[in-house]
Amino acid sequence: MSNENKPHEGHPLFHVAGIVTVVQFVLIFFFSDPKVPALFYTGWGIWIVSLVLGWLPIHTLRKKGNVPEGESYVKTKAVVDTGVYRFVRHPQYTGLMLFNVSLMLITQHWLVGVVGVISIILAYASTLQEDQALVRKFGNDYKKYMEDVPRTNVLLGIYRRLSRP
Repeated sequence: MSNENKPHEGHPLFHVAGIVTVVQFVLIFFFSDPKVPALFYTGWGIWIVSLVLGWLPIHTLRKKGNVPEGESYVKTKAVVDTGVYRFVRHPQYTGLMLFNVSLMLITQHWLVGVVGVISIILAYASTLQEDQALVRKFGNDYKKYMEDVPRTNVLLGIYRRLSRP
């Protein structure tokens, strides 16, 4: 079976990162010690951003990715470089990592922090795997996209877009 026809099943590290994030989320009900209000409220702000980065790509990929009717939004047939994908290559992974950070800031408990860091590392490692898979799938088009758009740094992506003539 060629890479193009192989179903996208996600990367094992991403699935593990998701499970670790669920553990982190459950821990917030048992361990929470928000002593610094500014961190607590910053955490909620980051949580909102993580939701946007988690949901916006679904619409963008469906609309711009030439997804076959009835297929999952991740079954794109084209490199998508519009919408949120103009600023960051992996918005959903970035959203997951920001969600982990938000839980750390909201709870301000060391155990939630340790579990969050583990999930962030796994999610970031998943972006490396995803880039490799997308280079195999889309070739030079994706390599060019990688040169233009940061992997997970949304702020750098915005800066790059704003600083271009």
